[in-house]
Amino acid sequence: MEKIQATLASANSQIQALMRTTEHHASQVERATPAIAENERLKESVKALEKMLADAHSDKKAVQARVKQLESENLALTDQLSMAEAKLTTVFEELSTVGPNSPLSPNGEMHPNPLLRANRALLASRSRSIPMAPRKNTRKDRDVYVLDPPSLDWPTSVEGSRRPRGTTEMAVVMGGGRPSEPADEEEEVAAFRCRRGLRSDKQLVQEGLANKKRKRRPASSSQP
Repeated sequence: MEKIQATLASANSQIQALMRTTEHHASQVERATPAIAENERLKESVKALEKMLADAHSDKKAVQARVKQLESENLALTDQLSMAEAKLTTVFEELSTVGPNSPLSPNGEMHPNPLLRANRALLASRSRSIPMAPRKNTRKDRDVYVLDPPSLDWPTSVEGSRRPRGTTEMAVVMGGGRPSEPADEEEEVAAFRCRRGLRSDKQLVQEGLANKKRKRRPASSSQP
């Protein structure tokens, strides 16, 4: 009988120990429930972040591809710009060589550049189609032909030269009017000084005009 009671007491103590352990585990589970829920939420957040990272990686690849495309387009445009600048420089050099001693014909047939030939031919045809009207020069009373209507007229120079201001042999080649005799170097220098205001009394202009008159005076007029 005593053995049975001892066995029951031992079993009772084991049962109480198991109950305490169960209660402890239950309390741990109860405390761990919010942590488990938070863990699940963190797992979902990690999955969302992984998806966003994958999307960002794909966007990065797309952006890199677009950047490479833009770089190639930029290089192509740079090459085109360089070619255009080279062509423009060539055109400017060719235009700068047009002068009194240039082999360029008035209609541009001798020029090696087909674009300039076509341009000069067009300008020559347009200049021939525009009616020309004579106008009396105020100083020499000589005919100076200008483009008609007046809106296309060349501006006359300050010193009254027979060649309009800024007109060169190139302007004649480009169809800018009728060629005239080149002015004397003295007169051009004097006119330049007068326009710049270097001599307010215009003495250089008068001296240049007087020298020009003496040079152009016929030899028969000096004889009695």
